[in-house]
Amino acid sequence: KDDEFEALIAAIHRVNQKALPLVIFAAGLPKIAKIAGDIKSYAERLFQFVSIGSLENAAGKLALEEPARRWKVSYSEDALAMILDITECYPYFLQEYGKQVWAEVSEERLEIDQSMAEAAYPAFEKSLDESFFKVRHDRATPRELEFMIAMVKCEKLPCSTKAIAEQMQCLLSAVSPLRAQLIHKGFIYSANRGEVDFTVPQFDKFLKRIHGIS
Repeated sequence: KDDEFEALIAAIHRVNQKALPLVIFAAGLPKIAKIAGDIKSYAERLFQFVSIGSLENAAGKLALEEPARRWKVSYSEDALAMILDITECYPYFLQEYGKQVWAEVSEERLEIDQSMAEAAYPAFEKSLDESFFKVRHDRATPRELEFMIAMVKCEKLPCSTKAIAEQMQCLLSAVSPLRAQLIHKGFIYSANRGEVDFTVPQFDKFLKRIHGIS
C-alpha cells in the first residue's frame, strides 16, 4: 500500500543518511518506478531501478541445456533455436517449454531435436493458455478486455492511448480510466509517454487466439 511504501522509503532514506550497512532488494511491475517517484520525490536517488525481462540467448540456452546435461540429455542446435525463438527467452516460458519437451525424451532419444520440439509445442501453448494467461484474462472486466483487444487490433505494440480510443470508437477521456485500472491491476504498463504495452510477453497472441482476432 502507498502509506506502507512511503514508510519504507522514508526508513531507507534515514538508514542512508546514517550510512548504515543495509541494502534492500525488491521486485515489482514496471509501474514501480513511477509509484516510488509519486510517493517520495527523492526515491530515484535511493533506488537503482533495473529492468528484468527476457534472458540473453546465451543464458536461455544455458537454462535449457544445463539441467538436461545432468541426465545425459542434449539439445540439437535447431531445437534450441526454435525454442528460444518461440519463448523469446522469457524465463517462465523457457521453463514451461523445457518441461513439455522433456516428455518427448526416452532412452532411445537422448538428443532433443527439432521434431521433438515441434511435437511439444501444442502442449506448451495449451499449458500457458489454461494457466499462465487464463488467470490474468479472467481477472479483467468486460470493458477492460475490450480495451486490451483494441490494443491488439492496433497491430503494433506499444500503442498509443489515442489509437486504442479510435479502435473502441469512443473519446480519449472515456478510455483513460480503463487505462489506469489496467495499469493498477498489472495488465499493462506505460511503455512511453502516451503509449502502453502488456506486462506479460505474448499476451497479445493469447488474446488473438481466444478471441479469434486475425
